[in-house]
Amino acid sequence: MDVLLSSEKEAGEKKKILREDFDNAMTKTLESEVSAMCNLSKGVEERGIARGLEQGLEQGLEQGTLNAIQNLMESLKMTAGQAMEALKIPEADKVKYTGMLNK
Repeated sequence: MDVLLSSEKEAGEKKKILREDFDNAMTKTLESEVSAMCNLSKGVEERGIARGLEQGLEQGLEQGTLNAIQNLMESLKMTAGQAMEALKIPEADKVKYTGMLNK
């Protein structure tokens, strides 16, 4: 029955499995419920992918900013505060980057 929850199978394939493997008659109601289930699982999958991409982008930007702060500190002998000022890091983010530098 796991195949019915899989997002890798299309609605038509799931209907065929229900009909052939489980001897379920494909009524209009059952067909519409299988289609609705497939649309729902696809939507959940798409939202999960979008959320993952967003989190990955955010983490990448944070890491890039942290590297820039560290490079200024090392190359130009700046303090963390001076490096963040030079990079125009918003006040609200300075605490976060200070914490990341101390790890």
